[in-house]
Amino acid sequence: MPKRDTNYMDGQRDRILNAAVRVFSKTGFHRSTMRAVAKLAKISAGTLYIHFRDKASLFRGVVKRQFDAYPQLATATLAEWQDTILAYFAEPMSAQDRQLAQMMMHLSVESMSNTSVRRLFDELSQSSEWMFEASIARDPRFERLSQLRQQSLARKIGAVWSGFETYYLLNRKSRSSAVGLELRDACAAIINGELKSP
Repeated sequence: MPKRDTNYMDGQRDRILNAAVRVFSKTGFHRSTMRAVAKLAKISAGTLYIHFRDKASLFRGVVKRQFDAYPQLATATLAEWQDTILAYFAEPMSAQDRQLAQMMMHLSVESMSNTSVRRLFDELSQSSEWMFEASIARDPRFERLSQLRQQSLARKIGAVWSGFETYYLLNRKSRSSAVGLELRDACAAIINGELKSP
């Protein structure tokens, strides 16, 4: 088989991830098939398996691509996260954003009755908590907090972010600066409560 250049492979991977979002958002994780993703991406199933070994790795790829869209978050403090939140909600919402929210809602619901989906959901939750935890550790406001309290704060902020994202994207079908401010204020209330407690 001839070697493909990096741009071609990246483009193919992007088409696969776009198709996966559409399939997962429509049928959920459990009922989705690799064959349906391949068909929508207009590639063979074998080509899909070159990029992703199974549905779980495909799902992780979708989520990773979302995180990669905001590379500044890898080194951000929590205050910088909050600025990013405001900018995120000020952006117009695309059809793919709505599909991503629907996909995450399916995963959340399915995780309640399917243990393999639950493990995947927990893995994704832990990785977002880790990102919040790292941003808290870099933020000088939280130096006096123990590692356990920093982890607790990361879980709380992660839950608020996830709740806002899902609720507003699914129910309001749009983003707005006002929503970003509400989310920032909700996070600020949690942070202030944590900083005031002994």
